[in-house]
Amino acid sequence: MTFMDMAPLPGTLQAAPRGDVILKRAINPDPDSYAALFRAVGQEWLWQARLDHTQDEIATLIRHPTTEIYYLYDLPGETPLGLLELDFSDPDNANLAYFGLVPEAIGRGLGGFLLRSGIDIVAAHDPKPTRFWFNTCTFDHPSALPFYKHLGFRVYRENVPDTFPDPRLNNNLYGGAFPLTAAPHVPLAINKGPSPWKTSPLSHT
Repeated sequence: MTFMDMAPLPGTLQAAPRGDVILKRAINPDPDSYAALFRAVGQEWLWQARLDHTQDEIATLIRHPTTEIYYLYDLPGETPLGLLELDFSDPDNANLAYFGLVPEAIGRGLGGFLLRSGIDIVAAHDPKPTRFWFNTCTFDHPSALPFYKHLGFRVYRENVPDTFPDPRLNNNLYGGAFPLTAAPHVPLAINKGPSPWKTSPLSHT
């Protein structure tokens, strides 16, 4: 895992307006809709932490008062294209819990818009955090680290090991195991027991 942060937060808006998408906060989000988008966004990067819960547990997590869920929608049809999840449980240290796009939205410059919008939301939060942080890992997109650095995040800790079972072999996930064809850049963990992999991208649970 690699841990990154931004401090201090910028005082000016980072996200330029766009006419082809809209970012909306999900109030009292539906756990099934959330899980479907979480899976669509994170499957190729082997996200699984949220899916390792029941429907009721997912609802409790995403409706927590210190959690803010945002969906990026295409216009004019408002098809969900991306997920932004922010954790304000530590008021001074806001956490980017999850961030990503569905595969068909990648390559349109929407990743920069979505994360810059996240920076704007955190910077405008009351009380304003002093720091914005997250963790990623080697399963993330190969351009992820340069992208995060370009937006102003810095690496403050790296090479942190973690383990989790292969979600392509984990039928206990909410909605079932990922397809065996998911994340072809990561070898399938066919050995017994937990795989000595690094944690799923942007996972803090």
